[in-house]
Amino acid sequence: MNPTLLIAVITNNDQKRISHVVPNVKELAALSNGSIKIFESQPNIEPVSIYNAIRRDIFLSILERQWRIYRHQATKSMIKEIMNIFKNIIKKYVLKNTVSYRRKISIEKIITNKHFEAWKTAVDNMSDLIVFEDDAIFNASSIPKILEIIKQTKIEALTPIYIDFAGGLPLDALKIDLLIKNKMIDKIEFFYPATNTCCCYYVDNKLAQELVRQINEKKLEKIFAIDWLLNKFFIANRSNSLSIHCWHIQPNVIQHGSFFANYNSWQS
Repeated sequence: MNPTLLIAVITNNDQKRISHVVPNVKELAALSNGSIKIFESQPNIEPVSIYNAIRRDIFLSILERQWRIYRHQATKSMIKEIMNIFKNIIKKYVLKNTVSYRRKISIEKIITNKHFEAWKTAVDNMSDLIVFEDDAIFNASSIPKILEIIKQTKIEALTPIYIDFAGGLPLDALKIDLLIKNKMIDKIEFFYPATNTCCCYYVDNKLAQELVRQINEKKLEKIFAIDWLLNKFFIANRSNSLSIHCWHIQPNVIQHGSFFANYNSWQS
């Protein structure tokens, strides 16, 4: 039996955003025979502890180095990297007030956890999954284009699928040129997967299962912003030889509102 489609909306209950996203998502669900789940639970935002913030910064510095290697970028010596980590910790946590920074980390973790809950729901429902953060902005062609691309990918791909629909950062800023396999009229295919900002993306059920399994087995920790967590997953699984079919849709089918001054970021 072919998996159904779960359409997830990740929101912090901003009514302006919801009033745009939800009607479009309902139309997409009707046309795809999909189901909708809105992940809106919003706990009180308390700054993470200094210990957890420092721990997260250390792991993020390690991940940034791995990300540079993954993209075939130059890296500093390990000794210099370690020295820089400790310099930055002293500069940040001894010389500055870090409450607002630690609150930002807490917001990132809340958002990441909502994405994880969406993955889990897709696995439990045996569904493929498309995720919309609530700053996703649709245009007149967004819905038919999304349906067309998903159908095409399901026909072509023999491996787990990841599709980035919204972008955010320019691809040259991501420096992922050396990961590109093929540039087509409306999309870019990658030898090795990479995400952009996770404003809108698709994962099939096989990939959702693998994401949930690795988090449950503690191979991935939900301490990073969602884009960093996904890229960590991609980096780790390149060495594990998990082949992932990855497309970035160009031009973007969905506009990322927080990058184009339509909305303020959740962290602002």
